[in-house]
Amino acid sequence: MTLFVSGEAEKAWELVRDAKLRELCIVSELEAVPCPGEGFAGESFPGLAVRVEPSALPRCPRCWTHDAG
Repeated sequence: MTLFVSGEAEKAWELVRDAKLRELCIVSELEAVPCPGEGFAGESFPGLAVRVEPSALPRCPRCWTHDAG
């Protein structure tokens, strides 16, 4: 998952950037990019766009999570 953070969202991003967002969002990978980008724009969070893509990391056969480790 890629978060595009720009404009009005930058101040809010500073408050949560150190949180465990990958676990909170239940995704294998999360990258935050400090610029506008193509993705789903939130209606109630101006300046944030989200792009979701399948993970290329290997999947654990036991728990089905995708992880590099």
